Amino acid sequence: MEVEKRAEKKVAGGKLIRVRVVVDDDKIEDIRITGDFFMHPEEKIVELENFLKGVNVSEVGKAVEKWFSSTDVVVVGASVQDFVDVVREVLK
Repeated sequence: MEVEKRAEKKVAGGKLIRVRVVVDDDKIEDIRITGDFFMHPEEKIVELENFLKGVNVSEVGKAVEKWFSSTDVVVVGASVQDFVDVVREVLK
């Protein structure tokens, strides 16, 4: 059964990360990450969202860390751990 969930996190420095996710059969079917953080290059956020589609809910933290460690993306206003935390929160 498909379930849509939302979460947000205010990170150190006052930036906000919002996540909307659709889960079906314990896997991410769709995910959208928005907020007032900066990611360079900007299109990398879509890459991250696409990378997370199909990931099992129990593996999402590792998947986020893996994606960030395998790319040259620069994030201003948030940390990798902030992304891990808010994605895990939305999937509780």
